Amino acid sequence: AAAALAADGPLMALHRDLFCEANPIPVKWALHKMGRMGEGIRSPLSPLGAAFQPRVAGALQQAGCIASEEGASAAAGSVGWPSRDLLLQGHLFDQGLINQALDIIEKQNGDFEILAFSVQPNDQNSEFNFRRTSSVSLRVFGVDASALEDITRRLRALVDVLESAEGSLTVLPPKAAAPPA
Repeated sequence: AAAALAADGPLMALHRDLFCEANPIPVKWALHKMGRMGEGIRSPLSPLGAAFQPRVAGALQQAGCIASEEGASAAAGSVGWPSRDLLLQGHLFDQGLINQALDIIEKQNGDFEILAFSVQPNDQNSEFNFRRTSSVSLRVFGVDASALEDITRRLRALVDVLESAEGSLTVLPPKAAAPPA
């Protein structure tokens, strides 16, 4: 697993940035940048937007698909999408909270990784019919910092509005970098 994560790490930004516009536009642009196809794109497609070109080029450089351009600033390069770890708790399944939360992330062009899940079955063997809550730790990605803030704001609003889910959303502190060995 560690070897797979190490191999995938440099590719993570590329995986996401190839979907910054409608597929296959960024892929065709990347293939041209890599020298695998000529410049140009046929109708009805349009060229990759100029605002996205540095992001995709940076992701290609990070992945080792193209050489770094001389004089290119590190700020122009892609180091992946900004992310935030969140803890979503409540009646995730009973009230559809998890489905709605993941829909919000995807509809805002974000992405997510499920880091941990804790599911407790409802107690249906007692006269109280106790409903237990579940929790999920998510790493949520936005295409940029403002998109990440918007996703987080929308998730908070969902938790606030869907009272029957008895939900809560907590922003988890960033993990500190491990000290060098």
